Amino acid sequence: MDFSDVNKVWEIKSLNKIGEDEARKILEKVAKQVQPIMADRRWKVELLSEFYPADPTLLGENIGSGAEVRLRLRRPDRDWDFFPYEEILDTMLHELCHNEYGPHNTHFYNLWDEIRKECEELMVKGFSGDTYIPEGRSSCRPYERRPSQTLHVQSAVTKEAKWQCNTCTLLNEPLLLLCEACGTKKEKDVLKFKVWSCKFCTLENNIKLDRCLACGEWRFSHGPLVSPYAGT
Repeated sequence: MDFSDVNKVWEIKSLNKIGEDEARKILEKVAKQVQPIMADRRWKVELLSEFYPADPTLLGENIGSGAEVRLRLRRPDRDWDFFPYEEILDTMLHELCHNEYGPHNTHFYNLWDEIRKECEELMVKGFSGDTYIPEGRSSCRPYERRPSQTLHVQSAVTKEAKWQCNTCTLLNEPLLLLCEACGTKKEKDVLKFKVWSCKFCTLENNIKLDRCLACGEWRFSHGPLVSPYAGT
C-alpha cells in the first residue's frame, strides 16, 4: 500500500472572513510543506482548518489525533494581519506531534525537535509548500521555544524580511537557504535574525533577551529555557 496516498492532509477549510483566499493559500502551503514528514511517520490529518478562538493565546488544536487540526492564522482583532508563515508552520509541526503524544512531555518535545530539523532540511533542499493542491483535542497556546531551534520561531520574520537573490533577483522566503528559482545560496549575513516579537505587546526585542523589555513576558511563553534533557 502506498501510504503517501493516505498519510497527508486530506481536506482544507478556511474561515468565511475577509482574506479567505489568502488564508486558504497559507493552509495549502503548510500542508504541502509537512507532507513528506507525515508520509514518513504515517500521520494523517483528515481536516486542516482555520480557527479564530476567543482566547487570544490559543494558537492551535489537534482533535482526535489527526481527525482535525485547527490553526490560528490571524492576530486577535486584526483580520487582515496574518501571523508570519514560519510561525504558522511551526504551530502545525507542534500539532502534528499530538498525533503521537497527548501531553507536552519530554517525548513530545523531543519529537517536535526532530520534525523541526526534518522540515528545515527539506527547506534547505528547496522543497516548499507553494504548489500544493489538496484532495477532496489537544489545545495549544504559545509554546516553549528553544533558542537552539531556529526553524520557524522568529516572529520578527515578516514579508519585509524576504531576501533577494543576487543572481536572478527573486524574492525568497526568509528561511529558504537556496533561491527557489536558480538555487543560488543565501548570503550568510542575511541568515541572522536579530529580533523577536513579543506575542503579548508586539514589541521587537533583541534575541539576547529572554523577557520582553516592555511588558516583562517571557519570550518562550512559559518561562526560561528548560534543557530537553532535564529529568532524564
